Amino acid sequence: MAQVRPGCPPDAASHVPVPAKILANGVKLGPPMPRFEPGVAVAGARSISSAGSSTTTSTSPKAPRYTIPNPASGVGLPIRPAAVTHAGIAIVGDEVWVAGGFIGHHPGPVTRAVWRYHMPTDQWMTGPLLPEARGSGGLAYLDGQLHYFGGVKSDRHTDSADHWSLTPGPDAVWTPRAPLLTAKNHFGLVVREGMVHLLGGQFGHDNDPKDIDDHQVYHAATDSWRTAAPLARKRSHMEPGSFVHQGKIVVSGGRSNLIPVLHDVSAYDPASDTWTDLPGLPEPMRAPVLRVVGSALFGGLGGVTATGTMPSQLWMKYPASALGLPAAPAER
Repeated sequence: MAQVRPGCPPDAASHVPVPAKILANGVKLGPPMPRFEPGVAVAGARSISSAGSSTTTSTSPKAPRYTIPNPASGVGLPIRPAAVTHAGIAIVGDEVWVAGGFIGHHPGPVTRAVWRYHMPTDQWMTGPLLPEARGSGGLAYLDGQLHYFGGVKSDRHTDSADHWSLTPGPDAVWTPRAPLLTAKNHFGLVVREGMVHLLGGQFGHDNDPKDIDDHQVYHAATDSWRTAAPLARKRSHMEPGSFVHQGKIVVSGGRSNLIPVLHDVSAYDPASDTWTDLPGLPEPMRAPVLRVVGSALFGGLGGVTATGTMPSQLWMKYPASALGLPAAPAER
């Protein structure tokens, strides 16, 4: 069972749980420019593409006009067309797609904009606009289609259950699909075996948001939804630390209502519909990056302090085995 230690705020209700184990055997790397709440997508075994906010105060987040780096070398992608945060991000072949989000410094307006970064030519291009402006939603690519899920509407607070899909191509348009079972934003998203898992999240955004333990699963083949085992803790802001490894779905860090930052790293086993605690982050963070790239696990760059919005300077490389997940069965 996790211990509890005082969190950043003085209020006793805001204690930050400490896991029984912390990620070990890590090497500290020189970080790219710190930011918090990035969106992350892994392109093969060579890069992480991301954008987020950087700040010098907890009350005035800034939106940098660049993406993050190859995780080991620190070399970034070219400047994108606009400074945007809280966007959906997905890899489509040799392109990085970025959809929706908040434009500019906090509190920026919600956008319909879609951008495509073509990796072989280092060029950004525009994509088909979303049907409506959305921020803090999720973008996924599977079975030849992009899907945009949920998020908040133009007022930056009202949750959307909308779900649109698009088949990339010259005349592509977004088409309505089965809506979310529960409207929400700031959720983790992973794609596994033809299904999209929307993990945790929150209700509302600018005005008194509430974190939730909701777990919805979208079946692309039938355009339908079901619920799965809820998260062990009500939790949001896990987007850049949600991924699939060794057949398990991993979520990391985040916020849980009065707990502003979390150490927690957890794994979901679809076969048993159960969650398990994994070794936690070395410091509690909101919206940290945690991803396996090749044989390495990279982690850090979340938000710390009482608000969870001061970018951490921590950027670590671990062996992927540090997660403690069993090896996937060998293919026959």
